[in-house]
Amino acid sequence: MNTAIITNFPLTVAVHNRLNKQLGSVVNNKRLFSSNMVGLFSESEHYDLCIVWLNFALFYPEFLSDLLVDPDMYDKIIDSCVDLTQFICRQAYDKCGEVILATYEDMNQPFANISDLCGKADITREINRRLVVSLRELIGSISFADSEYIGVKIGQKNIRPRKAQLRWGIPYGEDYLNAMVDEFVRLYGVAHNAGKKCLVLDCDNVLWGGILGETDSNCVKLSNYGEGKRYTDFQRFLKLLYRSGVILAVCSKNDSDSVEKIFENHSGMVLKKEDIAVFRVNRHNKAQNILEIAMLLNLSISSMVFIDDSPTEIGGVKSVLSDLDCILFDPYTIYQELEILSVKWGVDQKNVEWRMASYRSANERLRLRGFSVSHEDFIKAIEAETVIRAANSNEYDRMAQLSQRTNKFNYSGRYSYAQLSQMVSRQGVRLYSIYFKDKFCDHGLVGAIGIDGNTVVLCCLSCRVLGCGAEEKIIEFLKNEGCNDDIIGWITANTHKDKV
Repeated sequence: MNTAIITNFPLTVAVHNRLNKQLGSVVNNKRLFSSNMVGLFSESEHYDLCIVWLNFALFYPEFLSDLLVDPDMYDKIIDSCVDLTQFICRQAYDKCGEVILATYEDMNQPFANISDLCGKADITREINRRLVVSLRELIGSISFADSEYIGVKIGQKNIRPRKAQLRWGIPYGEDYLNAMVDEFVRLYGVAHNAGKKCLVLDCDNVLWGGILGETDSNCVKLSNYGEGKRYTDFQRFLKLLYRSGVILAVCSKNDSDSVEKIFENHSGMVLKKEDIAVFRVNRHNKAQNILEIAMLLNLSISSMVFIDDSPTEIGGVKSVLSDLDCILFDPYTIYQELEILSVKWGVDQKNVEWRMASYRSANERLRLRGFSVSHEDFIKAIEAETVIRAANSNEYDRMAQLSQRTNKFNYSGRYSYAQLSQMVSRQGVRLYSIYFKDKFCDHGLVGAIGIDGNTVVLCCLSCRVLGCGAEEKIIEFLKNEGCNDDIIGWITANTHKDKV
């Protein structure tokens, strides 16, 4: 893997080595000067990832002075910075296909009083807002490293120590540099399915305060004030994770009717029943319940995180499921500990709803599997419908995500949005999207096929629909397209008929 990092400031050797080690990559730092804004990359260069990390003050060292003299410069500076950053990111995207952009850090913090006098204390936030909106439309595979959040996390005094600036011309301190590198690595992992994507939650003293079996459901601590606020706040955070694509499941030793009553009727509940993919509320062993959740959702244990308030339960689960990340709930540290989750902000909400509806209906499909005599009977019972059609460019981003995130059914490997676009425009590859629905829900876009001549260069399918009849439709389609026998044999070997 080759990585380019574009900066307008020097990187320390330590940062360079940290990126090399954590990404497992050869990293090339491309330093920006005013003379090389055009032609950042040569024709012979090839990169898999490009990180764009720019310092606002080095581009506009006199911005505060200019604003004091002429407040109308505010919009001109913003427009100039946005245009320049878009130009650089576009070049990076055309060359690499996958881009991580560090948003501009809060430049007003060291000069808060002066910038407030200008009445323009939010200049970098406005630049970042415009960049996020515009680049999401221009570029398919782009992630944003939130430098303001990193600054809050490590403390403002650690962002720009004067010693580093005066001695080496580096605008940031070591703690900030390392924290940003860690965020780049995390975002790359999220894009390539390396993070955790399912959160399994206990109920008592996690989703609400108190033990449900010892008090009435209306008396649990769950409100916008007092002790109940910590649980309401945590639920709001979980709701945000849900909307970013994290799967939520409940595993609790409780009475299922009482838990259901709280989810449906308690006025303080932020989470609703439909936000939870799977409920396992019973008196059974929690490790066994978590195994059942993993099997139902077709996920590996290593992609899940379990949260409980009991050290005994955490220890018991961990002794059985060593690959499971377990967190002892503490309202003051839980948010930091959940940074291991695979979260990418700004995801398509329609795709999130499709995925979650699919997971929620898994129980019903599992029940029908048990009643079905054969695989064919099961397909008929769920009224499976697979549609394979020529893909349009609006679907390339989702297809790229599927190629990068699917593991169990992925014949071809990983592609970026740019690579898929180039395959079509330059190589004449035929791309097809796969849609699936059954009697329980519409699963949406669940797979992708790419054919070059009679050779399959892309074939992937979401684990959510494995064993539901889509594999057979793919085989039929590929045979009609005259594709070679290798892919047919591979799909046949990986068809999940044995699950009935």
